[in-house]
Amino acid sequence: MQVEEVWTEEFIFYRLGNMGTVKFRNDFGFIPYAWANGETSSHNDPALEGLSVIFPMLGLEPWVQMLMGVLASWSIIGGTPILKITTDASVQNAGGGAVSDIPLGKQVDLGPGKDMSFVVPPPVGREVLEFINLLIDFIDRAGITPLASGNIGTRTPGMTFAAALEAAAGKLLPLQANLESVFSEVVRMSWMTIDKVIKQPIHVTGSGLVEGGALRGKRKGRGRFIIDPKDINGYYDVAATLKMETLQDEITKGTHAAFMNAHNLWGRRRAMKFSGVDDIEEEEEDIAVDELMQTPLMKAQVVQRAMSESPEMQKMAAELEEQGVDITELLTGGSAEIDTSNLAQARQGTKGGGRNPGDPGGAGGSPGRGGQQRSARP
Repeated sequence: MQVEEVWTEEFIFYRLGNMGTVKFRNDFGFIPYAWANGETSSHNDPALEGLSVIFPMLGLEPWVQMLMGVLASWSIIGGTPILKITTDASVQNAGGGAVSDIPLGKQVDLGPGKDMSFVVPPPVGREVLEFINLLIDFIDRAGITPLASGNIGTRTPGMTFAAALEAAAGKLLPLQANLESVFSEVVRMSWMTIDKVIKQPIHVTGSGLVEGGALRGKRKGRGRFIIDPKDINGYYDVAATLKMETLQDEITKGTHAAFMNAHNLWGRRRAMKFSGVDDIEEEEEDIAVDELMQTPLMKAQVVQRAMSESPEMQKMAAELEEQGVDITELLTGGSAEIDTSNLAQARQGTKGGGRNPGDPGGAGGSPGRGGQQRSARP
């Protein structure tokens, strides 16, 4: 059954097949539909903006069909041998006779001044092919390029591939702008519905501002949120942004951001935002942790913890100490001042009996090499 509906800001009209039209009041107060074009044609007429990308082909298609028919006819004529008999002009003026028929399976005497040859069709094939290729080029320019559809050679050089991909992505910019417009309209209508129709708080899940702790404050994140009409307060303006970048674009933007930050032209947060970092606060925390882990104090703490948990490292430390090498200074660069009491205890346990210091009797076993125990170097 065919259903037709017409919306206005005041009423809704429905028609179900031939059952007549039904009229309702529009409780929304607005038309709850978002309109956006997909890959549209390059025609400048606003009345044709809703037509698809193949609309310009409507005028070119009859020409392509006609020229394809001409090319097919020329191929048939060129592939079919047609014999003809020509008469020399001097013989024909002297009354040498008309062209004779050529009966099948019989010998023909042409007579003086006559010659037999094949009919050669006019050379229209090349011209027709050039015209067809020109029309096909017009169609390709008006439609989606093969690269945008995923058709590209596997041996295309890097620079050529990047340039071709950038040119193909340029044709998708109108589609990106239309999608941003329709997404913004959907959110705007949702807020209007909550503010004017529902008039109650609505619980939703998605992305929003979440608590990031005492040092971070609020930040973007996923969670469960409340959309309250008093928070909307008649404000429905919203802008959606879609990210459409290739890997080459991300590398270029990251390189430029690093250059600007290194020369103190941009702050680090602006450079990270330009590079496309999703969560700047979380990324800064990760950077701070990495920098902290590279400090001599943290390296020494890591070594100390590993020594206390690994009998193998305790044994290795004891052997190095007998050679006059402190494993902690070796691994930390010798620039960290740490508490070595745990290391001394671990090494004594290793020399005493090769046990873990946490094991019973680990520090009171038999003496190590030389019949005596040594204490760790401070």
